[in-house]
Amino acid sequence: MKRLAFTLVAALVGLFGAALHNDDYPLQPIAAQAAAEQRQPKGMKIPGTDYDIDFTERRPGGAYPSQPLIKAVKQWLSSNFGLRAAYPDPIIQFVPLKTLIPLRYQGFLSDWPRDIVFPGQQLAISFEEMTSARDRDLIAAYDDEMKTIYLPESWTGNTPAELSVLVHQMVHHLQGASSIRFECPPEREGLAYAAQAKWLGLFGRNLKDEFDIDPLTLAISTRCIN
Repeated sequence: MKRLAFTLVAALVGLFGAALHNDDYPLQPIAAQAAAEQRQPKGMKIPGTDYDIDFTERRPGGAYPSQPLIKAVKQWLSSNFGLRAAYPDPIIQFVPLKTLIPLRYQGFLSDWPRDIVFPGQQLAISFEEMTSARDRDLIAAYDDEMKTIYLPESWTGNTPAELSVLVHQMVHHLQGASSIRFECPPEREGLAYAAQAKWLGLFGRNLKDEFDIDPLTLAISTRCIN
């Protein structure tokens, strides 16, 4: 009887141990997700505005940024970087990733340090890298002629990083109200990344951790190369 009981206990222990290593019980991803949720801020008032960001209100992918949010971002950019807040709002469109990537990988729309394209230069990045899980919600583009910000269909604005992408593209939109002219597309990225970095700093984030953009990469990516 004791031998049978021991056998049953051993079998149960074996099953439990197997379950812990089974894909149905992804303990590490769960722990990582819990840590990410704990690190996620609940919300804050955008400095210099009366707009409260509420990260506890989970928005679905493809939900358009509200007009009050756009207005608050413009006010924040105006007070911190001297951009014209009275400039008309941009058009915002959500597009599939397969449509967005070609937009990003045209030189005049390129504003991601790893995707700078020059005439006749082949891309050194694989499609898998371009569509990695880390970046797919954070790719965006701005079309100067159409005054349009293109966001991926999965964009929600539920995190400081996703909102920083909107801030970055809003800088490009508001640059259209300025008489400043740039020698090359990368040069205008300096202000956009400065605003994005300052925005992330409001939430204790930075470009390196959120986008893998270090100071050296940023410096090289925002200057003209002849």
